[in-house]
Amino acid sequence: MKTVIDQKWPESVKELIRLARGGASQKRFAEEIGVSQSSMSKYEAGNINPPTLVIDACLSKLRNKEKRIPNASDLAKKLVNALDGPEHVGMRRIVEQLLSGQFTVAPGRPRKQNRLSK
Repeated sequence: MKTVIDQKWPESVKELIRLARGGASQKRFAEEIGVSQSSMSKYEAGNINPPTLVIDACLSKLRNKEKRIPNASDLAKKLVNALDGPEHVGMRRIVEQLLSGQFTVAPGRPRKQNRLSK
């Protein structure tokens, strides 16, 4: 059985919608997302661009169809869990602070690298 990952990733919004819709009718898929069937038809035909809500819903559907496509939150949780252990305490704290919004990186000049003299 082919999975979403095994298939070619959509190159357009209309391909994304068709892949997310799968075998469901346009009407049913439109109702699930919360748009009219006529709008869905126009999005899928490429006549008008869908709002972000529709694109997000399609990506969510694909993520639900294929559990191997994690979102950013899932990846962050896996990273924190992977940093379990005393040797990773510092890195784990930084990641947890980044995730909670407590840690910010201030823009600045890049650091100069020290050159070894001969």
